Amino acid sequence: MERLAAIPDFDQLRELVESEDFVLVGITGAKDEAMKTAARVAGLAVMVSGKSRKVEPEPAPLPVPQPTETVQAVPAPAPLVPSKVHIGPVRSGQQLYAAGTSLVVLGSVSPGAEVIADDSIHIYGALRGRAIAGAKGNTRARIYCQQLQAELLSIAGTFQLSDALPAGLIQEPVHIRLDNEQLRIDRIK
Repeated sequence: MERLAAIPDFDQLRELVESEDFVLVGITGAKDEAMKTAARVAGLAVMVSGKSRKVEPEPAPLPVPQPTETVQAVPAPAPLVPSKVHIGPVRSGQQLYAAGTSLVVLGSVSPGAEVIADDSIHIYGALRGRAIAGAKGNTRARIYCQQLQAELLSIAGTFQLSDALPAGLIQEPVHIRLDNEQLRIDRIK
C-alpha cells in the first residue's frame, strides 16, 4: 500500500478479491493516515507486519488531578457489552465479527473461516482458520484457543502467518498477546 499514489476504492477491491473466492481481511504497509482511514471505513483491518519495528511517538500523559478537599461523585462505569457467543463450528468461508466486544466460539474454527472481534477471542476447540482480535486497534486484546493450527493470527493489526508459528506450540492450547509490538504465543498450562 505504501507505493500507491492514490487511495484505492476498497469496496471495489473487496469485490474483485471475493470474485476469486478469497476474503479480503485487511491491508498492510499503509503509511498515509487517509488511506488507513479509508480502509477502516470499508471494514478492513489495518495491519502491521509482526516483524515491523515501527516506533510511534507515545501520547502525552494526561494531567493527574490534584486531590481536593471536596468529595467528588464517582463516575458511573461504562455499560458492559456482552460477549458474542457462537455455539458450534465456524465453517470454511464463514466469517464471525463481534463488534465492540469479545467473541467466544464453543467449537472449532475451520481452515478458510475467519473470526474477528474488537476485543479478545476465545476458541474452545481447534483454531485452523484466521483469528483477528483488537480489530479496531485494541492492543490489550488477546486470543485463546485449545488447539493452535491457525492460518493467520492478528492483534491490533500486528499479524503472524501459519509458517511463522512456533513448531513446539502447534496443536497445543495457547494464549496470544501483544508484547512490544510483536505477537507472543504462550502455552496455557
